[in-house]
Amino acid sequence: MRLRILIVLTMMVAVFGCKETEKETSPVAEKPDYMDTEHNSKNALDWAGTYHGTLPCADCEGIRTEIVLSDDGTFIKRNRYLGKSGEIEKSEGSFQWNESNQKITLTIDGRNEESYFVGENVLFKLDSEGNRIEGDLASNYALKKAQGINERRWVLFELKGKVIERFDNARKQPHLVFLEDGRLVGSDGCNRMNGSYELLEGNRLNISKMATTMMACPDGTYPKEFAPMLETLDNYTVNGDTLSLSRARMAPLARFRAEFFE
Repeated sequence: MRLRILIVLTMMVAVFGCKETEKETSPVAEKPDYMDTEHNSKNALDWAGTYHGTLPCADCEGIRTEIVLSDDGTFIKRNRYLGKSGEIEKSEGSFQWNESNQKITLTIDGRNEESYFVGENVLFKLDSEGNRIEGDLASNYALKKAQGINERRWVLFELKGKVIERFDNARKQPHLVFLEDGRLVGSDGCNRMNGSYELLEGNRLNISKMATTMMACPDGTYPKEFAPMLETLDNYTVNGDTLSLSRARMAPLARFRAEFFE
């Protein structure tokens, strides 16, 4: 009898020992965080789009920066150095995700240019070693994603079905900027304009009567048509980088293209 009890106890110890060993060597328990294929920036975030902001600069007032990320792994990047020449530096290339699919590196002409951590609706510029910048200035290294019509420079290219020619001076091109605080600023190609706007459900849009300067405008500009048109529209549509402003279900009164926000 004692021998039988001893044999049973020995078998129970062996069985439980095997289960503990299996639990300790489980591949699920040892799976590293970076192997998560469902919850990372690349797979879980709507990261494609336009990001902009002003990054710190060692020898200027700041670097006005815009980065457009496309689903095909390519990018367009524009820089303007504030306080220096008004020229815009434009570069294009491809970007690569790191192993954890949380960071991207912009590559131009086969060389690494710079890296960013991809957050929800934001890009954080990383230091030369690929780490997040910390401290009081950390927020200065963030580029926010453009949402809807806000904080984008919309340049007019069609007014009441008529194609608008490009001006020699891009800054004088008829344009609008819908600021996040509800202000609307822009130009009719001659006069500066400012007013306010309100976004409503169903892509409805209310724009106040616009205040404008009273310049002696040459022929070929649009002061008599542009501002009055804004007061008659009541809805908008954004399709990629194109903004259409309309009234009711009629054809668009004006169409704009998103360009570098200077």
